[in-house]
Amino acid sequence: MFKFDQISDKFTLDIAFDQQLFGPLILKNSATLNLDSDSKDYGDFINSRISLNWKKRSYEFGIFYQAHNEAGGIAFTLFGFQ
Repeated sequence: MFKFDQISDKFTLDIAFDQQLFGPLILKNSATLNLDSDSKDYGDFINSRISLNWKKRSYEFGIFYQAHNEAGGIAFTLFGFQ
């Protein structure tokens, strides 16, 4: 068995929020809330991500920051080709 075969052993809740700021400019926030009481990070948000995107019908381009691992970058998505 491979590690990537197991989706998650923790009980979690995924939360996502998108807000259109102006025209195609979108503010996105997503996170996973750990609800596993046996875990050391119980009640904490894990895998959080905030991004500012330029979204059109066929593509989305933006910058993001992931607080849980203090990483950021640039994201580009062609819809239908993820």
